[in-house]
Amino acid sequence: FVDYTHTNCCGQFICHAPSHLVTPLDTASRGWTTRPLEAALMESIIVACITGVVTLIGVILSNSKSRAVMEVKLDALTEKVEKHNQVLERTYRLKQYMAVAKHDIESLKGKAD
Repeated sequence: FVDYTHTNCCGQFICHAPSHLVTPLDTASRGWTTRPLEAALMESIIVACITGVVTLIGVILSNSKSRAVMEVKLDALTEKVEKHNQVLERTYRLKQYMAVAKHDIESLKGKAD
């Protein structure tokens, strides 16, 4: 009987036997497939969690920067709208003054005739 197995530095069984000498029952009973599979599954879960956290942090930072830029643009637009509204208010007052001036001119023309 030749023993083709040994344990690695993590205590996992490694089999170097030709595949025709190792049956699925042998590998399952000795834990050759379950330990590495559980470790790989746990490793995949940890990697997925780390990736998710890093992605979440990236999205939060990106959103905060986008929000800051949006607030600056909104402030600039608000200032422009306020200036525009002031121009409209002055134009409306000028139109009122012109209407009063035209009325005064017409009344003076009527008195002069």
